[in-house]
Amino acid sequence: MERDRLKLLLPFALATVSAVASKLILGDIAVVQLIGGWLIQVVATVLMIGWRRSWAPMVVLVAATAAIAFAPIGWQQAFAVGLTIWIPCMATYGTARLVSGVRSRIEIGIGAAAVVGWIVIMVSPAPVTLLGVLAAAAPPLSGACAALVVRLRAARRDRIAWLAKERELQADRRAAVEREQIAADLHDLVTHQMVRIVFQARNLADHAADQPTSAAADEIAGTATLALTQMRDFLRSTRSTEPEPTDDTGVSGAELHRQIASIVTDERAVGHPVSLGSTVATDDLRLSSTAAGCLIRGVHEGVVNAAKHAPESTVMISSSADGGQYLITIENSLPTGSPPALAVTGSGTGLRGLTRRAALIGGAIDVHRGEGSFRLRIRVPVLEPAPAVGVAGPDLR
Repeated sequence: MERDRLKLLLPFALATVSAVASKLILGDIAVVQLIGGWLIQVVATVLMIGWRRSWAPMVVLVAATAAIAFAPIGWQQAFAVGLTIWIPCMATYGTARLVSGVRSRIEIGIGAAAVVGWIVIMVSPAPVTLLGVLAAAAPPLSGACAALVVRLRAARRDRIAWLAKERELQADRRAAVEREQIAADLHDLVTHQMVRIVFQARNLADHAADQPTSAAADEIAGTATLALTQMRDFLRSTRSTEPEPTDDTGVSGAELHRQIASIVTDERAVGHPVSLGSTVATDDLRLSSTAAGCLIRGVHEGVVNAAKHAPESTVMISSSADGGQYLITIENSLPTGSPPALAVTGSGTGLRGLTRRAALIGGAIDVHRGEGSFRLRIRVPVLEPAPAVGVAGPDLR
């Protein structure tokens, strides 16, 4: 409020100072003429401040300056000797308004014509010289510079605010990536172990020597199932974000085969019917560590899903290599009765995360449900291709 009041009072004060100085220094100007020139400046001030168009202040100033300089109101001498300090000050204000508010080419043209016209009027009382032109152009130039400084400062503030917001967004994105990665790792590293606990507990309950042991095993299975359900609810509130894949010397087909065989052995040990079919077990084939990890996690995911949705079905795992691609297939028959208790603990996070992992390394996931079976296929690129064969694995049927 005080700033707006000062902006209104200052031009009126300058007009009054111009009138008083003209009367005191020149002396021969009449009071009526003095008041007439002062009123021209006051009316022009009101119009310049009140008219919202960016070019309006300079147009009004040109008219007011021409009236003071050429109209027969007795102000010609005061104008010629530079006592009308209101004029250059308002030229600075008018140019600043023009530069800061111009929006179109038409406004630029009108404003530029007004500035040029004003400079012509200012240099007209005396012979035209370079110094005179520069002196006349000084107020508009200072106004333009002031407006540009204001705009640059505003742009700098906006830039700083944008950078601060961008930093906040980046921090939020990093936190979201970390949170989602934790969720994905939680699923990959915990779920299959929890399912194994359920199977071990149920196996113990089926072969327990007494009722208390069987009841305790059933309670363990129920608690593990409840934990899986709660973890499913948590995972549904997040989305997995996978890290960029990295590569190294790779993993051989034989090593990958041993890891898959180890998974099969562990699952069979807890009573889960898992068999290993034909696989590629050769040192001539190599996969990146990322691709091998994707396949191992895919095997875990397929086995765990089968245990959740079809615990009585036999899971068949097989692999083959063809055309620079390694393919693992995990297949099991679909359940025929009511869904088992573990079926409701699935969140779908594992398959979504597995799909993203495979896509990051140029692979693909294919899920097929039909004809009484569920089939999960994971295809990833290899580093060194092997013949298009499926080599029989150990007898783990």
